[in-house]
Amino acid sequence: MAGKLTDVHIKNWVKAGEAVAKSDGDGLTFKLSASGTASWTLRYRFSGKHREMTLRR
Repeated sequence: MAGKLTDVHIKNWVKAGEAVAKSDGDGLTFKLSASGTASWTLRYRFSGKHREMTLRR
């Protein structure tokens, strides 16, 4: 599923209400907890160091 995170997929996962973690294969991951908390995590490298940024709703 690399590079294939779409609005339709995300809406279906949210509607199902189950915990899920799906990656696009390029460092971006969508996570949904069983309680309905959604987050996006971006993993990247800056100045040779691995970094991670998370946005939650």
